[in-house]
Amino acid sequence: MKNEQFLFKLELDIAYPQICIASRYFHSLKTLNQWLKRNDSVSIFGYRKYMLTDTGYERFEIFGNAIVPLSELKEIIQKIEKSEQESIIFAEYLKNQSIQK
Repeated sequence: MKNEQFLFKLELDIAYPQICIASRYFHSLKTLNQWLKRNDSVSIFGYRKYMLTDTGYERFEIFGNAIVPLSELKEIIQKIEKSEQESIIFAEYLKNQSIQK
């Protein structure tokens, strides 16, 4: 048997016959999504998609045609929050400057 690299992983939350988490591995995102559509079941009440990165499997989201790892989304959120904080500090500074005049 070959040592195959699966690029995508799907974790399923299954409720029947008992609550458990099952994992399935796929070579492409297309086959992962096809499998999800074919196996849509009442017993599957949640799932998470992962992609293979240099550090292992990481959750991701799809925006248009782009696959974006959650770590990149977290970095973007932190940059936005930092920018907002800097804007608030600058606005307070301008407000204080106008009061002093």
